[in-house]
Amino acid sequence: MKYIKILILIVCIFNCHSNHELIRKDYSLDSNLNNQNYSISSFNESGQKVMILFTPTIWKTEILFDDDKSLIHFFTKKDYRVYFIQMNQSKNHLDQAQEALRNLLRHIKISEYNLGGISTGGWHISNIYRGWSSDLPKASKIFFLGTGFDYNYPHSFPKQYDSFLENTNLHPYPRFFLNPGLMKYWKGGEIEVILPEAELNIPSDIPIAFYWGKIDSISPSESIYPIYRKLKNPKLWMELSIANGMAKDYDQGSLLLGDETTEDVFSEIERWLED
Repeated sequence: MKYIKILILIVCIFNCHSNHELIRKDYSLDSNLNNQNYSISSFNESGQKVMILFTPTIWKTEILFDDDKSLIHFFTKKDYRVYFIQMNQSKNHLDQAQEALRNLLRHIKISEYNLGGISTGGWHISNIYRGWSSDLPKASKIFFLGTGFDYNYPHSFPKQYDSFLENTNLHPYPRFFLNPGLMKYWKGGEIEVILPEAELNIPSDIPIAFYWGKIDSISPSESIYPIYRKLKNPKLWMELSIANGMAKDYDQGSLLLGDETTEDVFSEIERWLED
């Protein structure tokens, strides 16, 4: 009995350690192609399923992985190998996003993957498969989490943010997100200029899901629906709110990190990917 208890304790310690350990690997791909336009990292390279994420341009990438409740922690525990692509500011960022994805796929040589756009990082996926190489696979599914595409409406985030930057008080909550604890992840004045409108040009056979928070003032439904309604793809439109069975009405910050986000948001995305 004594040895059994010791064995159980050892197993418990090992599992607790492995559940919280997240190892990040940074890639140095072909420097002639990269040219400092983007960076690529991976987590859980033993994972059997592959997810590739384009990271936010308004949040630091750490919001996706440096907390036990973060998105990348969640998916690595679900046996996903997660790659994220962080784009640097550039006038030609859409072309360079395609270059980054092509470069990654050629390097890791995978045949199947899902693709995600997180917050304003979803912009980089808008024309990702335009003129795509036939020797490289396309995503099985694509999801957007808190990504706006059409900001041609009154008091949109880019218009509010311009006036916000003119103020001396650069604390963006509660206007843009409610939890002041997320301030450390906010990029502030480093935010890349957001274009007023994007066309989403994704092959019609790829299923697409849109997840948006009911009280998200950065990427509300007004910024998504004009694009959503035009698509011929199989598609999902999901408001993350109390009305739809969630623990709360979600804003931009809580879509990415929060006590209820794992069960409400990340689990919802996983169910759709696995369906």
